[in-house]
Formats: sequence, structure tokens, C-alpha cells
Amino acid sequence: MQSATNHRTRQSLRRKLKTRVIVTQESGERITQTHTLDVSEAGAKITLDQAIDLPDQFLITLSERGEVQRLCRLVWRTTGEIGVRFIQPVQPRPVARTAAKA
Repeated sequence: MQSATNHRTRQSLRRKLKTRVIVTQESGERITQTHTLDVSEAGAKITLDQAIDLPDQFLITLSERGEVQRLCRLVWRTTGEIGVRFIQPVQPRPVARTAAKA
């Protein structure tokens, strides 16, 4: 994982977008619900309300109905924020309604 200072060099333009995000394991088990701060074609900056352990790779759902999901890799982390790189779009699947214990 890169340090937060390295996230300033981007390959694609980010746009500010505050939208609900559901973070899940690749298996579909829910990790947390949070918000994006900005998004690009290559990745996103996401807020974290609490310190939680995240796997190196996980899914995020970027829409209310779950039709936009991306497989992500954790790239950097600071207090309250993470940066992720999109690995690939995925076929939408239902997201579990109960949050996993951290």
C-alpha cells in the first residue's frame, strides 16, 4: 500500500461526488457503509467514519440499488479516508443488509 502523499499523482481526472458506498468482501459479506468524496475512472477516495480493518481487495457498491459495483484494491489510507484503485467492474449482486462486526 502506498502512503497518502503518493496519491496526488493521478492518471485520470477525479470529480467530486458524495454518494453512499457499501463496502463488502468479495464473497458479498458486508463490511461497512460510508461515502465517496471523489471518483475517477481509475479509483475513488472514500471516507471512513471509524477505524476498520479492510482486506487488500474488496467490492464497493456505488449506487442506491446496487447496479454499480467495482472490485477495488486499497492503495492508501489516512485517518478517516482511503484511496482505492478500481480493478474491474463486476456483475451486481445483492448486498447483505447487516454489517459485519469489526
